[in-house]
Amino acid sequence: MMFLILDYVMMKMRSDTERKVLVIDEAWSLLQRTQEESYIFRIVKTCRKFNLGLLLITQDVQDIVRSSAGKALLNNSEYTLLLRQKPAIIDDIVETFQLSFEEREKLLTAAIGEGILIVANEHSEIKIIASPEEHAYMTTNIVEISARPIVTEFEENKLDYAKGFYRKKDLTSEQVHELMQQGYVISSHIGVYGGRQEEYVLRPRRNESLRHFFAVKVIEEYARKYSPHVEIHETKDADIVVHCRGQKIAIEIETGTNKRNDLLLKVKQLNRKYNDWFFVVTDEKDREKYAALGRTIGMNEVREVLRHYLMRKTP
Repeated sequence: MMFLILDYVMMKMRSDTERKVLVIDEAWSLLQRTQEESYIFRIVKTCRKFNLGLLLITQDVQDIVRSSAGKALLNNSEYTLLLRQKPAIIDDIVETFQLSFEEREKLLTAAIGEGILIVANEHSEIKIIASPEEHAYMTTNIVEISARPIVTEFEENKLDYAKGFYRKKDLTSEQVHELMQQGYVISSHIGVYGGRQEEYVLRPRRNESLRHFFAVKVIEEYARKYSPHVEIHETKDADIVVHCRGQKIAIEIETGTNKRNDLLLKVKQLNRKYNDWFFVVTDEKDREKYAALGRTIGMNEVREVLRHYLMRKTP
């Protein structure tokens, strides 16, 4: 299964040159097999070409130092972190990483979080101390895990009634019923990824149509993947404002119901207040009407336009 997933990731890696990181835990399970080892070798040799960072994690260092793919990884790695090692493998590690006697002893007696960080040819002793929050999240100590307060199924699945926006497929039938008791309704829409219509459980804000509310929420959700600073307005301001490199990009959702005079006032306000802005029409037949007033795109173009703003390099 790891090999199949890795094959898929490799295919996606080649599709663009965006910055990304591939983390392979339990790397020994791949490196101990000849076929997968050669595949790892090719990834190691080509990942930089596609702006991919590669991080392999394993408890069995011998699988790294005794395999051709592991040696290729070491030859192409900028950083190596060695934690406590077993006596049975320490001599191979000393030879591979050219460790001193003191470093050898350090790795044999290292406490939790202690080890040696190798950057290029520089060796440094290191001690990693997890914060209380990190420790609670990552610990595998069964005593500590057992001492945690029990979270009931009800608490874990408790719904936020104020959220206003859920995909129906992510909910149980009981949760759908619970939301509908709180004023939510079920409606079908096509999101920014296109494809077929999908059912959502929504509760629009006051005097807002389902179509307008859905567009606002689904675009907000996508924008937050790239920018933590996204504003949603319920007043006469722009529906969505995305902060990007010191600028504010405004998005106005239009369902075709606004009168022309209202639109002219809106355009004047957007031009005065924001660095850049555009209309998003929920119905393609309205595109021409709004295009005469300003830049206009359809829902199927939102991803491309937002990525242009949020991922372009600063001049």
